[in-house]
Amino acid sequence: MVNHLYGSYYKELVHFVTALTHSTAAAEDIVQDTYVRALKNADVLEKMDDSQCRAWLYRTAKNLFVDHFRKQKHMASDTDEETMAAAGFSEDDLSEIEVGQMLSLLSKEDRTMFWMRYMEGYNATEIGEIFGLPSGTVRSRLALARQKLSRQYQKSIQ
Repeated sequence: MVNHLYGSYYKELVHFVTALTHSTAAAEDIVQDTYVRALKNADVLEKMDDSQCRAWLYRTAKNLFVDHFRKQKHMASDTDEETMAAAGFSEDDLSEIEVGQMLSLLSKEDRTMFWMRYMEGYNATEIGEIFGLPSGTVRSRLALARQKLSRQYQKSIQ
C-alpha cells in the first residue's frame, strides 16, 4: 500500500511542501519523513480508500512542516526578520502557520477541504470527487467554514 502511495503522490507532495518551505531539499526531507510515518501507520492506511490516504499524507506533511518550522523558530529564538529569511522563512510562512491554527477550529474533513480549496487551488468539483461528495455540498461546507473562521477572526482582533 505505501509503495502505491509513494508512486502516486511523491512528486505531488514534494511540490506542495516546496511551496511551504521554499526549499526543495527541505521539502524532500519532510516528504521522506511523511512516508516513514506512513510505513509506521500502514495498518491504518490499509483501511482507507485512495482519497483518504492522500488526505492523510497531505495532513501529515503539513504537520511535519509545522514541526520543522517550530524547530527552526526555537533554534533562532528572538530572531529578526532578516535571520528568519536567512533560515528560509518569511512573513508569508508565519501567516500560513496562523492560518493553520485558525483552521484547527474546523473538523478534520472541513479543514482538509478548506486547505485544498484555498491553499492548493482545487475546485469544489475536484474536492467533491476526492471526498465522495456533491460539489454543492463542498461549496456549502466551505461557506460555513469561511463564516466560522471570519467570526473567530473578528473576535481575535477586538
